[in-house]
Parts: sequence; C-alpha cells; structure tokens
Amino acid sequence: MSTWIRYTTSIENPSAENMQQAVNAIVKLHEGQLISEVRKYGGETIPVDLGFTIPGIERGIGLKIENGKLVVICDPYAKEELYNTTRAELIKIYKTIAVQNAFKNLGYNVNIQQVKDNITIEGS
Repeated sequence: MSTWIRYTTSIENPSAENMQQAVNAIVKLHEGQLISEVRKYGGETIPVDLGFTIPGIERGIGLKIENGKLVVICDPYAKEELYNTTRAELIKIYKTIAVQNAFKNLGYNVNIQQVKDNITIEGS
C-alpha cells in the first residue's frame, strides 16, 4: 500500500547549507535532479524544503526540518530497499559534511577517505 513515510533522523538543528551540500552530492553521484515536492505512488504530492530524484526513485525523497530535527519524507511503495539504502546514504553524507565543515570552521585542514562503507575524517 502506498503511504507517506516520515523518517525522523537523529540530526538536530540541521544546517540548511549542509543539507544542500548532501543532496547535491547524492544528485551528482546518481545523476539525479533537485525537486521541491515529492510524489506518492498514486500521484499525490507534498512540498518539501529540499528534495531529489535519482534513477529508480522517480517519486523523490524530500527533506524537511520539523521540531528542530531533519525529517526524510517519501513514498517507498514497491521500492523499499532502494529508498532505505538511499536514505541511509544521504544521512551518512550529511553527517560527513557536517563534521568536515565543523573542522574547517575551527581552522583545520580536512582529509576524508572512504574505504567500502567506512568513512575516516582527519583534521590537522
């Protein structure tokens, strides 16, 4: 059954700049597009603060800030695994960008390395 899923992340007081950078990274990585609303399987739409589509996720994944938390909104009907994987990837990229930007704001040079599913961030 098609329904809106609102996944409230553990990310509090998210930065709009970090959100934009994370979504841009996903869009570039998967050759997607930015959108301002996401669709349900049946065609109903909902506006989002920031959203994207990628191949396989044509209805889109949207982001909103609600009660100080980052919320991911989508209708994963018939493609749950792809939506879950992409949502997890987005959150991982957001957290990496947030740490990177925090280090840079403190005056550190930042080096990021990814080996398989693990990301290492070094500041010097």
